Amino acid sequence: MIIKTKSVCPECKKVIDAELFEKDGIIFMRKTCPTHGEFIERITDIKTFERDHNYLKLLYKYIPSSDIPECPHSCETCTTHKSPIVLGIIDVTNRCNLRCSYCFANAAVSGWLFEPKFETIKKEIDFLVNQDPPAPAVLFSGGEPTMREDFPELVKYANNKGLFVLVATNGYNIASSLEYTKRLGDSGVSIIYLSFDGLTNETNTEKKNHLIIDKIIDHCRQTNIGIVLVPTIIRGLNDNQIWPIIKFASQHMDVIRGVNFQPISFCGRMNKEQREKQRFTISDLKSTLEKQSQGVIKGKEWYPVPTVLPFTKLFEGITGNKAITFSSHPLCGEATYLFKDDEGNLIPVPEFVDVDKFMSIIEKHADEIKNANKLSKSVKLLSLLNELLSTINFDKIPRNLKFKDLLKNVILNPGDMNALTEFHSRALFIGAMHFQDLYNLDIERLKYCPIHYVTPDLTRIPFCAYNGDLGYRERVEKRHRRQFTHKNG
Repeated sequence: MIIKTKSVCPECKKVIDAELFEKDGIIFMRKTCPTHGEFIERITDIKTFERDHNYLKLLYKYIPSSDIPECPHSCETCTTHKSPIVLGIIDVTNRCNLRCSYCFANAAVSGWLFEPKFETIKKEIDFLVNQDPPAPAVLFSGGEPTMREDFPELVKYANNKGLFVLVATNGYNIASSLEYTKRLGDSGVSIIYLSFDGLTNETNTEKKNHLIIDKIIDHCRQTNIGIVLVPTIIRGLNDNQIWPIIKFASQHMDVIRGVNFQPISFCGRMNKEQREKQRFTISDLKSTLEKQSQGVIKGKEWYPVPTVLPFTKLFEGITGNKAITFSSHPLCGEATYLFKDDEGNLIPVPEFVDVDKFMSIIEKHADEIKNANKLSKSVKLLSLLNELLSTINFDKIPRNLKFKDLLKNVILNPGDMNALTEFHSRALFIGAMHFQDLYNLDIERLKYCPIHYVTPDLTRIPFCAYNGDLGYRERVEKRHRRQFTHKNG
């Protein structure tokens, strides 16, 4: 099996042909630059790839693939991004109160200050709201966003515009002040994306925010701010923490909404030996977790993001409104949901729901519902709900979980945030996003990216293009940088 695609040379960054091939049950990418030679990089295992390829067919059914000739070097002027913005990222500063060696956005390291003016960021927020369809969420990032003095006012502006507000943070300012955390909550922060790499000094070597995690949780609990733990997983450093982090999160499900693992993306030049030593993929994550959890969470219980595409069609059929499409490439991310029973056992949703059958039923009914009049639409929705119930094994559902009622609220009230909030308050989201670097960059994946940075120039750039050493971050920050004066020595 060989699949042709396009990538870039990690040295000169020119677009070159690439291919995905299988050897000994592993999928590799192979590409050859006429000047800099051959590069081979491990991508995933064959079982994951074959399954994901089925979901790629589903993705192409919704959004067909086509060539974008200048990709990936024309993102700022591109008008043919395949996916709408599901999550817009706005860097509000590159200042930080930590000095992590693997951070690519730190003023103390870069030598300049990138901190757009308040009015500029308001325009970036408006840019997200004015998309078609409007972006549903914004992630304020940096640097450390809470270093910015007017940050709560920026949050309030975004919240008033109807955006779901998330903040990428190391948590130190949140831990240090309940009053400040309350300001963030009152301004409209819904979730903090907490960079959190382990529960020990050895596995959280530079942030060490595991030492203040109890204070972070307490302050977020008191101010009704949810937490998603975001561990960067590096082979040999903290890959032994996957199950412990999930178990820790499950003990605080009233405030921790999920864990979103991020296998390491290599920035800068790195030799083959170091990459092979530290490279960690989503398939690695799934198999490692299955072993660490002793089978509680199996690899087959993860599903790629495009699995939920039929929900888009259903939502549009019920409401008549254009909906956000979760159309990332299946190799980019996978997820599952866990529920906890009265004894504290964690049970993945696929243990009691036939997910593939569930989604195929939605796919089958969505067009019928879209074309129905108001009265028959209600009848068809009830028919859909009854058919969906046939995918559930009620003998395996946690006794404390009224899953039928949760499902009924979500299906019969599409877009109702209260229904979705009720579901998420009972479940723990477990996800993985494998962001690309110059060594494993697949342009076919990049074209479908739904996570875009918004720049002060009011352009949008896919995540892996902006952070993947293609030069976008440097050019954007250079255009808007100021001289950095390092205070306190």
